[in-house]
Amino acid sequence: MHEPTTIAPQAPGTGSQSGRQFGPGAGLPAGRMGGNLIAPGMIIDPASDWPLSAQLAQLLRGLIRSGQLTAGDRVPSEHELADQHSVSRDTAQRALALLACEGLITRRRGVGSIVAVADRLTEVRAAPGARISARLATAAERVAARAGSWVPVLAIAEPGRPERLYPADRVVIAP
Repeated sequence: MHEPTTIAPQAPGTGSQSGRQFGPGAGLPAGRMGGNLIAPGMIIDPASDWPLSAQLAQLLRGLIRSGQLTAGDRVPSEHELADQHSVSRDTAQRALALLACEGLITRRRGVGSIVAVADRLTEVRAAPGARISARLATAAERVAARAGSWVPVLAIAEPGRPERLYPADRVVIAP
């Protein structure tokens, strides 16, 4: 029996509504059910333009950023993630590898994946008249902004200055 499958961000412009939740508790509010973490309103969607591994990584990233998974907590194993979210073990492995590359989790053989100490959010101020947009970064922009794969960047364009890029999951735009 599968537990609920949760969290699938809609890639910009996809408009797909074919996401599914599986098993008992589908659609329950955020929290724990049977030891599994669930989050509201986000579903792994096989019809999405986003790869399943990116969707699963986004689910786990959201749980870490929201505080449902905190530093030192064990992240479900590849096998557990595959079973809980109806994806292959390879998909689960790629999702965990993305989070490890971003520094959100540490992986150790025999121990599993553990939530790492989180970076603090950075507050950024934009000048009056600045244009702020969000987009998926190119490979070079992702490296420059130190953003993880499939993490959008915030682009701040101010008159007379070069565009600045920030990873959207670690920055807050201050008024």
